Amino acid sequence: MPVFPPTPADGQPEVRVPEGSVPVPEPTAAGPSAGEQPHHFLVQAPVPVLDVDGFNVTILGLIAFAVGAVVTGVFYSDLQAQGRGWWLGVCLSGFVLGLIGMAYCLYRRARRRAGRWDRD
Repeated sequence: MPVFPPTPADGQPEVRVPEGSVPVPEPTAAGPSAGEQPHHFLVQAPVPVLDVDGFNVTILGLIAFAVGAVVTGVFYSDLQAQGRGWWLGVCLSGFVLGLIGMAYCLYRRARRRAGRWDRD
């Protein structure tokens, strides 16, 4: 793997690289030589994952739809008079889909902890 910045012994001028930065090699028409890794210009920052299996977000949505279903259930007669009785159906559907999502997230969490996780 080439050393950056190149030394004057290589026959190339010395390149000054700011401290802490990583120099990017110039692209060549032939591509990387044998044994070299191709350099990718888009590099993702090393950010730690907060919620690997999505369980926390799913529970948050499930609670929100449950609260919405209770509120729309309490005011259902008023909503029905205004032609918005379908809001209760939306909240109940979101709650049921949240239960399905929660079951799937628990399944993923169990697989990950058992070491059978392949990023499904």
